[in-house]
Amino acid sequence: MIINFKHKGLEQYYRTGCKAYIPDSHSNELRVLLTALNAATKPMDLEAPIWRLHIIQLNQQDCLTVMMNNGWRLIFKFVEDEVEIIDYQCYNLENKYA
Repeated sequence: MIINFKHKGLEQYYRTGCKAYIPDSHSNELRVLLTALNAATKPMDLEAPIWRLHIIQLNQQDCLTVMMNNGWRLIFKFVEDEVEIIDYQCYNLENKYA
């Protein structure tokens, strides 16, 4: 279950459906991914090949990330069997506003 969002725009989308702070073209994929994250109890629950789940170092912590379209990724971590959403960001500056 998702217990915390550090990205407030993503939290607003998750809770209300408001797309003001996310790219409109990502809304369907984000809805599927956030639903999967809410149901997940361990990283292996998210091993769909399309998401390319992998570990990254962020602020000296191991975090998980899944890839989305146009260079966007969702960064999160498991706190026991719950999920904390850390960030939703574009790591490809050429596509930052795609």
